[in-house]
Amino acid sequence: MDRIYMNHRRGERRIHVEIEEQEIAELLDSRDGAAARRLDEILRTAQRAFAGGQS
Repeated sequence: MDRIYMNHRRGERRIHVEIEEQEIAELLDSRDGAAARRLDEILRTAQRAFAGGQS
């Protein structure tokens, strides 16, 4: 399960995503575009979660 959270530091907003090591390895080994689709999904989830500066 991914964990996505916002960190405010020195006036910057940073989104952090934690992904299990095994999932990363599987995505890197894939040759069918799964990694790009998964990254897109994660980034869109983060964008929805923190749109408008909400945390």
